[in-house]
Amino acid sequence: MIALNYHNILLWRHADAEPITEIKGLDSKRPLSKKGLKQAEKMADWLSNNMPKNMLVVSSNAVRAEQTAQALKLDYIVFASLAPGATLETVLDTLNNLPKNKLQYENLLLIGHQPWLGLLAAQLLSLPQVLPKNAKEISIKKGAVWWFKQSTLEKNQSFKLFTMQTPALL
Repeated sequence: MIALNYHNILLWRHADAEPITEIKGLDSKRPLSKKGLKQAEKMADWLSNNMPKNMLVVSSNAVRAEQTAQALKLDYIVFASLAPGATLETVLDTLNNLPKNKLQYENLLLIGHQPWLGLLAAQLLSLPQVLPKNAKEISIKKGAVWWFKQSTLEKNQSFKLFTMQTPALL
């Protein structure tokens, strides 16, 4: 199911967001909270100093995900198909069918939401077959980055968790 050809895949869950209110409306329009803005800034600083070069940055179109991406101060592309509630199949289809001008990247930073980030993390680690039946995803904390690596780009090779960082630890 995983056909992503990257040496490094970094999954970054959007930082803390404002709660849904009747005034603000849709879930996808929720901005980051003050706490979330600080989380995004801390994590962006860490990423800037540690992530590999040649990185394609891809974000959900939800306001909170885009604000998280903006903290990094790099170009990024946005896909509505990565919005809250997306299925893992939709996410993989989006990533496996990127525009041709985006295929030269060796590394991917993906900014999005639970549960699909956790489902993707489980797939990257080849965990679905070992997780309990009622647990299909890994829980990724708000603002956290999970960094997965593979040494070669061979088909069907699982990734290894290289590091996991949360804003609270930085």
